[in-house]
Amino acid sequence: RPQGNAWTIEKAVATLPGRTQVEAEGLLTLAASAPSFSGSMLVASTQPSGLSAWLAGPVDQTIRQLPSLGFSAKVDLAPDLQRFEALELAIGTATLKGRIERQAPLDAPANLSFDLAGNALDLDALKAVYSLVSGEEGGESLLSNQIAGRLKVDRFSVGEISAQGLNTVFSYGEAGIKLDTLEIADLGGAAITASGRAGGSLLDYSGEGTATLKSADPRGLLEILQQRLPSHPLIDRLAANAD
Repeated sequence: RPQGNAWTIEKAVATLPGRTQVEAEGLLTLAASAPSFSGSMLVASTQPSGLSAWLAGPVDQTIRQLPSLGFSAKVDLAPDLQRFEALELAIGTATLKGRIERQAPLDAPANLSFDLAGNALDLDALKAVYSLVSGEEGGESLLSNQIAGRLKVDRFSVGEISAQGLNTVFSYGEAGIKLDTLEIADLGGAAITASGRAGGSLLDYSGEGTATLKSADPRGLLEILQQRLPSHPLIDRLAANAD
C-alpha cells in the first residue's frame, strides 16, 4: 500500500530458480536516483547452482558443490549502503550469526565490516557467495573492499587447509593488513596466537608482529608449511626433525 512517496510491503513472497524462496516485508522506495528497501528479508535456496546460473550465468565450482544457501536478516539496502543486522547466514552446513555492512561511496573504495560467529566457515565458499551477490566476477572481488572484521568460528578452512577454533579481529585495505588478534586452537596440531601489521603488496611487504606457537608434535604444521611455502632449507630441516 502507498506510504507517501514509498510503498509499505506487508508481505511479499517469490519463488526463483534454484528452488529459491524469497520473503520480504518493509518499506520500498522506488526513487530513480536512490531506490531503497528497509525491512526484513529471508532467502533460502536448496539448489544454489541453479540460482547462480539464473543470476550470473557461469556457475563457480564452489557454488556448484553447495547443497544449500540462504540468509535471514533485518536489512537496509540502497546503492551506497547494504546493511544486514540480526543476520543468520547459512552456506551449506556452515551457519554464521551477526552483522554485515557495506558502504560504497562513489569516489572511494567500498568499506566492508562484519562481526560473525558460528560453527564453520570456508573462505573459498564465502568468496564465491560474495561474488555471486555483488555481481562481480572472481572471488578476489571480496578483497577489493576496505575490510574490518571480527570472526569467531569452530572450524575455518582455506582450500585443503583446515583450522579449529579461530578467533580474530583484523582490518585490511590500502594501508595493508592489521591483525589486532589471531587465536587458532589447532592448525596441524599447533596452537597459535599472533598480532601485528604489514604494508605493501602480497609480493613485496614489510611489517612487524608477535606470535606464539605451542605444539606437542609440530609435524602436521611443518608439513603444511612445506606444502604451501616456497622451498626453504630451514623448514625442510625442521620437518626432518619434527620430534
